[in-house]
Amino acid sequence: MSDGTPTKIRVWHAARDPYHCAFRMLRLLMTAPSAVMEYERVRVLDMFLLAPPLLHKISMPMDVKEGFRELGVPKPDEVFGRLPSVAAMFQELRVYQATAASYLVARDIFRNTLLRTGLVEFNKLALPKPLTVELQRRNDEQKTLVSFLVTQIGRIPLAGNDNIYKRAGLPGRHLLS
Repeated sequence: MSDGTPTKIRVWHAARDPYHCAFRMLRLLMTAPSAVMEYERVRVLDMFLLAPPLLHKISMPMDVKEGFRELGVPKPDEVFGRLPSVAAMFQELRVYQATAASYLVARDIFRNTLLRTGLVEFNKLALPKPLTVELQRRNDEQKTLVSFLVTQIGRIPLAGNDNIYKRAGLPGRHLLS
């Protein structure tokens, strides 16, 4: 029933939620073989964890592409919502990722001294137990995707001629800001 007044609807989306972003970043770092990872690498992997169909739009080395096919990730035109371009999504996420990183520094989950140099050092001991359990539960649900992102996409270099930015069509301006 409408009386003619416009309805105000608030739409939540994980891409615009810095707490969800912090959660995704932690999921990735829990899977990483090292407690230290480049901040920019975490940003790129976070975007693909948020929107796996965007992985179809990047150029992958052949061995990585084979592993990707096995995941069965739907193509962007097969998902309900319309996804922006990889470059647009990466730019849009910047502010939320920076806010999430600041929050994690404030909680001593990321080490501030390293973040200033472009590295994320993950302090697992600072995580509350219920959060650790939920992170692990979610990672278990998407084990193959998270593992693929960290071990396969995560090994594509950040610099050089064959870097992840060129392969994914990401903007050249990718400095820590």
